[in-house]
Amino acid sequence: MLRDAHRGKRAALMWDTGGMRLYVPAVLDELSADQPPVRPGYVAILEDGLRGDDIEEREDSAMNQAALASLELIRDRRDAEDEEDGDEARACPDSPAFCVPARRVVIACEAEAEVSDEAGDLAAVHVAQARPQTYRWDDVVAFFIDDAEAAPLVERVTQALTEDDVTGALDALWDEPLLWFDASERTACAGGGIVSCGRTHV
Repeated sequence: MLRDAHRGKRAALMWDTGGMRLYVPAVLDELSADQPPVRPGYVAILEDGLRGDDIEEREDSAMNQAALASLELIRDRRDAEDEEDGDEARACPDSPAFCVPARRVVIACEAEAEVSDEAGDLAAVHVAQARPQTYRWDDVVAFFIDDAEAAPLVERVTQALTEDDVTGALDALWDEPLLWFDASERTACAGGGIVSCGRTHV
């Protein structure tokens, strides 16, 4: 429902981007794992001759899609834990294993990406979805993570029950900037030490 509220129906396309900036959606506790998460990511489609602001706009669009996918990960994992553990999962009791932090997380890395996406809204903003790609933490160049102040808005999105509720919650959340973190700050970010070196808008 989150993605339905954010973009329309699409039709299949495939191409190879080569080495590009890959934006991978994640949840906060995955940053403490030995290996980064492997799942579909997003890349900006950059034609030859593209310069400056046009490149930045397309990279931002790719990051936006990964941020949206991060919301879906949070919601889906909470739903799975609710089914297994009942109301304890959403209530976040003393055991942190039940807690899924209400933060959008996007991992930006340098990787080759094989793209398989569907034409429509993504193609219109020059973004493509990449097939799951193995990479290392050393390939990561930055993290983009919500400030704690955005948590109530993330909660609104992930707990919305109707498409209208999702759309309204997304509109409010998208006014909140993601914080930029250097790749070297991964451990601090995973531990909840969200002190940003800078900001970038999503």
